[in-house]
Amino acid sequence: MSKDALATRYRFGRFELQPSERRLLSDDQPIAVGPRAFDLLVTLVERAGELVTKDELLARVWPRLVVEENNVQVQASALRRILGPKAIATVVGRGYRFTPSVEPIVAEHGHPRARPHDLPQPLTSFVGREKDLAEYANLLERTRLLTLTGVGGCGKTRLAIKLSEMVLPSFRDGVRFIDLAPVDGPDRMALTVATAFRLEQRADHPIEQTLERHVADQQLLLVLDNCEHLLGACAALVERLLAAAPGLRVLVTSREGLGSVGERVVPVRSLSLPLPNEQDELALHTSEAVRLFVDRARLVMPDFAPSPRNAGAIVEICRRLDGIPLAIELAAARMKVLKVEEIRARLDHRFRLLTGTDRALPRHQTLLTTIQWSHDHLTPREQGLFRRLSVFAGGWTLAAATAVAGEDADEFEVLDTLGLLVSKSLIAVDREAEEESRYTMLETVRHYAHDRLEDTGELQDARVRHAKFFVALVTEMYAVASEAGRFDGWIERMTPDHENVLAAHAACGFHDDLVGHGVQLVGGMARYWEEKGMFDLGHRLTVEALGRAGADAPSGARCDALNRLGQIDLLLGRYDESTQRSLEALSIARALDDKRRIVEVLQVLGCIDNARGALRDARGYLEESLRLAKGLRWMHLDRSRHMMGELLRREGDLAGAEQLYAENLAESRARGRRAGVHVGLVNLGMVAAQRESAPELRRYLSEALQITEVAIEHRVGIVCLEVCAALASLLAAWELAARFHGAAEALASRIDLHHEPVDSMVIDPFVERARVALGEASFAAALEGGRGLSPQQVRAEVSAWLASMN
Repeated sequence: MSKDALATRYRFGRFELQPSERRLLSDDQPIAVGPRAFDLLVTLVERAGELVTKDELLARVWPRLVVEENNVQVQASALRRILGPKAIATVVGRGYRFTPSVEPIVAEHGHPRARPHDLPQPLTSFVGREKDLAEYANLLERTRLLTLTGVGGCGKTRLAIKLSEMVLPSFRDGVRFIDLAPVDGPDRMALTVATAFRLEQRADHPIEQTLERHVADQQLLLVLDNCEHLLGACAALVERLLAAAPGLRVLVTSREGLGSVGERVVPVRSLSLPLPNEQDELALHTSEAVRLFVDRARLVMPDFAPSPRNAGAIVEICRRLDGIPLAIELAAARMKVLKVEEIRARLDHRFRLLTGTDRALPRHQTLLTTIQWSHDHLTPREQGLFRRLSVFAGGWTLAAATAVAGEDADEFEVLDTLGLLVSKSLIAVDREAEEESRYTMLETVRHYAHDRLEDTGELQDARVRHAKFFVALVTEMYAVASEAGRFDGWIERMTPDHENVLAAHAACGFHDDLVGHGVQLVGGMARYWEEKGMFDLGHRLTVEALGRAGADAPSGARCDALNRLGQIDLLLGRYDESTQRSLEALSIARALDDKRRIVEVLQVLGCIDNARGALRDARGYLEESLRLAKGLRWMHLDRSRHMMGELLRREGDLAGAEQLYAENLAESRARGRRAGVHVGLVNLGMVAAQRESAPELRRYLSEALQITEVAIEHRVGIVCLEVCAALASLLAAWELAARFHGAAEALASRIDLHHEPVDSMVIDPFVERARVALGEASFAAALEGGRGLSPQQVRAEVSAWLASMN
């Protein structure tokens, strides 16, 4: 707490708080309060009526200590027992608010001497950043040169002002704030700083020496704002002053660090955005970006009130503007003439929409000029790569950046340029990437760079290079995964680049010479979309790629794409379309005399006819696939055995199906294929369910549910859940049977999954038993309860139930 606060007493109700004496009185009688609870109370009372976040309380009450958040809750509960249950209100997920009316009483000895400062006094409120302020205040205690960096408009200056106000009591000689934005040359740097100290230049002494002597014995915080265009001069002066003045600390704001020895560079993050699955109404209170929008909107429209009707639009505006404070403020200012929904609809033209007044700094008058300022200070090589990086969606790797950089681009030169763009706050390194380093660009910055890419006429070349890189990446990685028979690592690798794959698909539709690449791309990605349950997306994109002019030439790529499309049609229950596409694929495969492709198409055709009940035709396709697969790699034989097992189970030959499933399970165990083990266990579970053998079924399911790598919300996981419903029905656990079936139905509907008849003929009778046993009303209630479960809840509930039977 500040010394100013210690010089004041506070009265609320029958209580009087005396911070300097560390005493709380009730009706003039002292009350025992623990030291942590007392500090918590002072912090809340100083800001009575305001929200004080948990992070801020932790920083104030437990400075420089790492403690659990529930410590705040414990101390707040202790205070409520003294002050009353309603004295401290909890704002769920955010912090606490002191509710009583507080009357400050100036103590007799008065306030300590105010610290001198020349900090600007902003006319608008400061929103959010509580955790950042506490962190940076601690950093200023441990470092003498702290530089706040970030893209233009991210709020560096406002944060520096607020931080300076917060730490002002710690500096005997106060704070000196100097805005260097108007300084147009490095030779004026030192003179500008000296002028701020009211020092005059003498002919017989360099101005730098005058400054050194002036600050030599001062305990001062020097704030140098907007230094990015004067980095060299700023660094040289700061190093001299720090060497001359042991009590000096320097706080810098810049779009990149000074590069000085001992400098601590802290990237200023954008304001916090709503969490991906957070409800829009909740985000109105938890998201800093949303809170800023609402606050600034009320400046131009005092009666503005967020509501369930406009919450979604507010949240989307803040997300699409990346939480950049300047962009959000400019958007909120448009509330004077536009509704929230109208602002959202115009964000594709954000640089024309988000303009301010001519009273702002020139580079802050519009969102465009803010980013233009950064762009204009790049070298031509940096500008060129910056433009081309805008073709990426959702981030990129070094290899991808090198591919789009241009003909014969050198990887190490690209790496160096990436580093410079990172240091200038125009791109960021994704620290969460587990393998290759990934780089990202704020969407607003990407929009600007993309506009420049169009202006220079480089867009088409960059798009083509981007598309070719990702087609090659998908093709190569899918081939490696297929060769190894393991797709989990491939799927994990492709997930961060899925948006880039979609962009590459779109580019293949714009350029005639990329049509074949587009077919190759969807053929390689189809397995990904199937495994992720993105059936509709995979179906739509594959149909688009195959339907483009020039894509009808018979080729291995077209055969693969048709075969995978037939597989998706099968899973969606579209048997006619699946048959038509698979027969065309078979014709191409036979013409190419490609045994691998022939086997893969025969497997799909056999599965289609099995689903349609054309069992004789299914047997013909599958017997041929089994015969040919014996001369190929093991995974083709594995799949052919699986399909034949499905047919035998449909025909009632459970022993034959069990043998084929067991062979596949043993092969998967030997090769360490956990996904294959999961499939084998679920298949054997289906056989056990048809035999109504509960002990066998329970054993298979218990092991299958332990394989957590297989998501319960994907195709095989949903089938596994249906088999669990069958087991519950076998054991007369009727409510659980209905509940598990409801959960499986809900998960299947999310991905539009059509159950194969060979599975439905087993599961449906068990579900019907539960319906009859419970009656319609109870069955419907249990079914609805299961539908409301999340995938994580479903897995936990089923696993716990199976474990309880051991």
